This record gives sequence, C-alpha cells and structure tokens, in this order.
Amino acid sequence: MRLLPVLIFCFCAVCAILLGAAGASPIPDAGVPIMPASEVKKGMQGYGLTVFEGSAIERFNAEIVGVLYNTGARSDLILARLSGGPLAETGVISGMSGSPVYIEGKLIGAVAYAWGMTKSAIAGITPIQEMLDTFSFEGRPAPRPFKMEKATNTEINGLSYPQQGLNKVATPLVIAGIHPEVYPQLAKAMESEGFLPIPGGEAGSGVTAEQANLRLAPGSAVGVQLVGGDISMTGIGTVTWVGSGKDANAVLAFGHPMMMRGDSSFPMTTAWIHTVMPSYNVSFKIGSSLASVGAIQQDRAAAIGGRVGVPADTIPVKLAFQIGDRNRGYTLSFIRDPQLFARLFSSTVQSIILENSAQYGLITLGIEYAFTLRETKSGRRETIRIKDGFASLMSSAAWQASLQALVQPIMEAIFSERVDAAIDDIAITITALPEIAAVEISGIAADRKKVRPGDLVTLTVELTPWHEKPFYEKVQIKVPEDTANAKIFFIASSTAAERYWDRYFGEGKYDHYSFDSLVRALSINHDPTELAIWTELSQLGIVAGDEHLPNLPDSRFLMLARSNTPRMRFLNGRLRSLNPTSHFLYGMQYVVLDMTE
Repeated sequence: MRLLPVLIFCFCAVCAILLGAAGASPIPDAGVPIMPASEVKKGMQGYGLTVFEGSAIERFNAEIVGVLYNTGARSDLILARLSGGPLAETGVISGMSGSPVYIEGKLIGAVAYAWGMTKSAIAGITPIQEMLDTFSFEGRPAPRPFKMEKATNTEINGLSYPQQGLNKVATPLVIAGIHPEVYPQLAKAMESEGFLPIPGGEAGSGVTAEQANLRLAPGSAVGVQLVGGDISMTGIGTVTWVGSGKDANAVLAFGHPMMMRGDSSFPMTTAWIHTVMPSYNVSFKIGSSLASVGAIQQDRAAAIGGRVGVPADTIPVKLAFQIGDRNRGYTLSFIRDPQLFARLFSSTVQSIILENSAQYGLITLGIEYAFTLRETKSGRRETIRIKDGFASLMSSAAWQASLQALVQPIMEAIFSERVDAAIDDIAITITALPEIAAVEISGIAADRKKVRPGDLVTLTVELTPWHEKPFYEKVQIKVPEDTANAKIFFIASSTAAERYWDRYFGEGKYDHYSFDSLVRALSINHDPTELAIWTELSQLGIVAGDEHLPNLPDSRFLMLARSNTPRMRFLNGRLRSLNPTSHFLYGMQYVVLDMTE
C-alpha cells in the first residue's frame, strides 16, 4: 500500500518536469536570482551598477517609487528614484540604459526610461523577465521586410508617450572622424532613430590593454557600432545581464530597443567612459568604443541581446584617395541596415572627401564605386561599377543627397525579399585634381519652335568651363513617328543625372526577380562625363516580371493592364541620345517645343 503514494509522487514529478520542459523559454540560466515586477513594492531599497568614468563599475542607490502595470501589451514598468555618484546633479544619464538594478540581492531589471526636460533622477526600469524574453526570438523565422514611417513621439513597450513625458533614455551615439560640415545633417538623421549624437574620438593611448579587453559584466559600458574602422559611430549603453554555463557568452543590455530592428547583426564592443556631461536638457556619457567582442543579434522592445565571440555580419569598404603624389587608404565597415546604410555610407564618403580636399581649395574628383554582389544560394559573384564626380564649387549637401540617391537603389535591391543576394564588399577609388575641371551645362536651344512626329531636331547645348568662355555641342535627335505628346521637352544633363530621373519616372524598368535581372537593373551607365539629351514620351508600356514591353498599342496595353498579370508595372517611354565628352558635367537645362501633326 505504501508503494502507491510513491508511484503517484514520481508520476507527478515526471509530469511536472515534462510540462516544464515543454513550456520552457529558451532563456539562458545566468545563476543570478531575479525578482519579478509583481514582487517589487514601493519603498524597497536597492542599488544599481554602471560606469561613470573609465571602465570601473560603480554602485548607485535605487529606491522603488512604484510599479506601472500594463504599460503596454503584457508589459510593466518599475519606477525608482536613483541617487549617488553624479546623479543628483545630472538626473538620469543617457548611456545608463541597461544599468542593472538589484533589490535584496535579486535582479529586477534595467534603467531604461526617464522623464524629459527634468533633472529628477526618477527612472523607468524594464523588468528583467521581459528582457530575458528577448532570447525567445532566436531561431524564429525573420518577418518579411517592410518600411515604417517615423513617429513624432517615442514609444514604451508599444504605448506612445509625448516627448515631455516618459521617454526612452536616448542612446549616446559617439561620432568620431566625421568632418564638421557633414556632422549637422548626419546628427539630425540619427536623432530620428532615437540616438543622441555626440562628437567624439578614440579612447587614446591612456587606455591599457587590460582595460581595452575587459570582459563584459553587469554594469559594464557596452558599445554597439554602426560604423567601424577609420571613422566610427558607436551607440553607448550599459550591460544588464550576462549568461553562465553553456550560455556564458549571452549578453542583455539597454532595457529598451536601440532602433527596433528585430533580428540584427551589429558589432558589440567594450567601451570607455571619459566623463559624464551634466545638462538641463539631457545629461550624457561621453565614451569611446574599445575592442570588438561579439555581435548584437536581437534589437527588441525590451532589450538588445547578443553573444560574445560571435562576429557581426557587416559590409566591408575599402576607399583609396589619390591627389597628386599623395595616396591615402581607408578601411571601414558598415552595418547591414536597409534604412540607415545609404545615410551612413554617403556621410562617411563625403567626410573623407572634404577632409582630404580641404587643404587644396578648388578641386574636381572622379569617383568609381565597385559593389561586389553575391547570389547567396549559388555563391556566384558579380561586380557593379558606377562612376560619379564632384567639384568643390558644388554644394556638398546636394552632392551627399545625390550619393544617397545613387546608393539607395542598390540597398533596396539587396534587401529585397524577391532576390537572395548580398553585398560582399565595396571598393571606392577617388582621383582628385587640384583645380576645377568641371563644365557646366549652361544652356540649350533648338533649331525650331514646332516639331512634327518623325522630325530630326538639332539641339545646341552650351557648355561653360569654370571661369572660361562657353563652347557648344550640337546633337541631333529624331522624334518618334508615333509620338502623341501635345508638347515635347528636351533636357540636357549628364547621363548620371538622366539615369537618376529615369529611375524616378520609370522605376518599373529597374525591378528584379532574379539575380541576373538584379545585376542587369543595377548595371546602368551612370557616367558624369557623358552628355545626355532626353525626354519623356506619352507612350504606354508595361514591365511583366523581367520582360519589358514598351510602346504598346492602346488596345494591347489595356488588355494587359486589366489582366492582373503577376509582377506587372507600368513602363515610361523615354527618348535619349548619349554623347561622350572628356569633361565632368554638372547642371541641367531644358527647352520646350510645340508638337504639330
């Protein structure tokens, strides 16, 4: 009879173990006890860990003010008054995000939120249980990519708060090596991503090898590097939790998202804190990245999570700058982020150009980009080469915008769900002349005011070198027999500018559904030395998959347009004449003619 209770006990124990295993979250066991938000009570006293200077982890005091339950979907927020160190003077500091807070020796969560426009050191603490859930996303299929517009307010666990309310503690983004002329626009763009941009630099020789190679621990300063190498941009925060045992390489930080990218691969570094800068607006840590130690693999609502010893998947870039007998090389790396890459890349290239050319005054640059693409399934590689140019008389901000426009289609193509492709590397060659060797397209005139379909029109383009008299190029172009325009305009520009507008007006031409069509779509002639005469025509065309059907009869166009053909886009009609020159061309001119029958 005594055997039955024992069997029942064993059966129940086995069931409990099996049920526990079935419902277990893939959270590494850190061996550190945790306290759920439900057990945290007002008046409890505890402490937190962070770095205020150098790499030394220091304690600060934490007194629980209360707990806000259900601030978002299944999300709570612990409120605590912080004190100690510089906090009385600074309030909650940008860069403290992730600072672990302990009550009765148990980890309750990370400092992550604060009230805007106040020096009161009352912080919102993200519960550790929600942060640990970040690892539950590992192994899940990545969602299909989509583009999300920026909100005008911040979000806490899915619930919106106005800027003067409870906000995510901004992440200081230390920007080192960027030219002062580039910095303002770059900083503005990064602010919209939730960063607090700060001009900075490298840690310098004062940091010992032992300090640079510190092992990440709760309270350590941690960096998330967006750009690395000769120019760097690194977000600074604090480590909340590290794993133990078989998951000793697991790390959680921030207590809030960095950019809410989900599955990620951002370089994770140790960091050095130079000082804390008090401010009536936002006090912040000034820091520098040190050694790369792993990768941030999750950027989620409650935390960022990663692993030490895992390399991040970044885009390597080599840049060679030559002016006269001077040669200088740069080694860079960029995060693979479809929303930020074009901005980071263009800002960095522009900064290098300005830094190298400042001492020479007026210059002209010839630039060639080589993007090496790889089909991920087969491993086949193709190199896309694109030419560009820049003269110092041009607006640098406008040139940076044009560089972004040049790179953005490549990034959109690479991050498309339609083709499995990746950028293996980018090589940039810049050759500079210490003079203005650019020619402005300063005028255009036609040999008539009215034109009929089928006419051969002679256009005279005025080209004006820097501080010299203009010269003229004559170009003949035939108006198609079936042109239906009431008026027709002819534009003179470089081929580089013409192809930009062709992509703008007729993006369907550049769609891709295979690696070959991707290469074909990107391998466009983009030459700033080639004179293009072009116009848009009132012609109907369709792109169906990879097949281009231009200039269709009305009846066939309507039939296809109504057929719900998969992957169908409309195709613009474009007439162009391309004419090589030996000049770097800039500017754009147009003339409008009446059409007669």
